[in-house]
Amino acid sequence: MMHNRQAEPEARIRNAMRQLLAGPVPDGLKCDVKSLCTLAGVPRATLYRTYPHLKTEFDRQRQAAQEAGQQPDPRLAQIERLKAEVATLREHLSRKNTELGRV
Repeated sequence: MMHNRQAEPEARIRNAMRQLLAGPVPDGLKCDVKSLCTLAGVPRATLYRTYPHLKTEFDRQRQAAQEAGQQPDPRLAQIERLKAEVATLREHLSRKNTELGRV
């Protein structure tokens, strides 16, 4: 009986992992451990204590997706694009300031 009781939260966690990693991430959530637990209906303490292998798997899959250029959370992808744009604009501004200083 205990096996059945543990199988249900594990299945919910795995389903939540698939949903978050496949995207799109539901409104109000992120592709992170807190949202994973919220979506699975499992307290974070339970994830860390009883299912650390699932947390490790989630972190590994999320990292692999990011390294492959996939970002299941469109907000995080947007943040990365905006950071790159800001860096490009700062570099452009710096070059222009240097040019104006030489004239």
